[in-house]
Amino acid sequence: MSHGGDIYEKKIEYDFSVSINPMGAPAEVIDALKDSIGHVNEYPDIRQRRLKEALAASEKCNIDEVLGGSGASEILFAIAQMVKPATALLISPCFSGYGHALKVLENCRIKYCPETEIETLPDRIDADTGIVFIANPNNPTGRNIDKKLLLKIADRCERTGTCLIIDECFLPLSEHQYSLSSLATKRKNLFVVKAFTKTFAIPGVRIGYVISSADNISRLTGYLPEWNLSIQAMEAGIACAGMMMDTDYLERSYSMVKKERRYLDSNLKKIGIETTPSDTCYILFKTKGNLYDKLLEKGLLIRDCSDFKGLKKGWFRIAVKDHEANISLLEEICKMTKS
Repeated sequence: MSHGGDIYEKKIEYDFSVSINPMGAPAEVIDALKDSIGHVNEYPDIRQRRLKEALAASEKCNIDEVLGGSGASEILFAIAQMVKPATALLISPCFSGYGHALKVLENCRIKYCPETEIETLPDRIDADTGIVFIANPNNPTGRNIDKKLLLKIADRCERTGTCLIIDECFLPLSEHQYSLSSLATKRKNLFVVKAFTKTFAIPGVRIGYVISSADNISRLTGYLPEWNLSIQAMEAGIACAGMMMDTDYLERSYSMVKKERRYLDSNLKKIGIETTPSDTCYILFKTKGNLYDKLLEKGLLIRDCSDFKGLKKGWFRIAVKDHEANISLLEEICKMTKS
């Protein structure tokens, strides 16, 4: 299983393989992490009380309709273990973590809907479909899913009794945002998964959460470790939830991502590189030659996407970073395409 962020044993100046907020972790969250060090001699709150209160306030839901996890990945695993589907439906290409969560289940058959045919996805869901994973926006393409289609998929899953997981980890940094959070608390089989990893640039902390009905959250708790979150993760999560309500950090982040993504995309096209339309903080593109190794020699790490189902050799994903880093990447790519 491959992911971005493999900076270990490599000399990296700029890591474009991980797509996180180019604004960087805000001082308020860093301060919360520093302050939490004074509590390392205490057990974390097994009931996540303060974290749940902060998340419920920021998401406008009840505290029994939200649950924290060690990143989105732990939550995805827990839901898969709870549902134990015989058949799963995924988009192709999509985040490899969904398949990773499903492969530990016995006899789970995975079906795929090509993203180019995503309008047909509701018709592919029937009573035998146990679970559907959807990332909005999709990873690695960066495309958001149309509001009408999302609601159609959710309605179809409700009628067929299919568990629907909507991964919104990149949504706050995306254009054309539409969240199913408010609907998740009212449906029997809908889970909306989010994480502060991307939006607050803290992947090393591992803090995500899920919104669903109170009954679903109560059941899901039994599939997580008793102390699944450290004090540090919970304090960071509380700080992030507060910033979502009380600051313009995400608004400024969104504006920066939008501006820099358009800058990267337009200049890649000028170089002659084929890009796919993106609504979020990363761009998928196709090119010839071994660009990964050549950029790695220059201290620039990008994501080789040839291991994604539906993609082949020559497809790469880059994160949208700050302007200085984006210029450095474009300059190196330009040199390599000319040589």
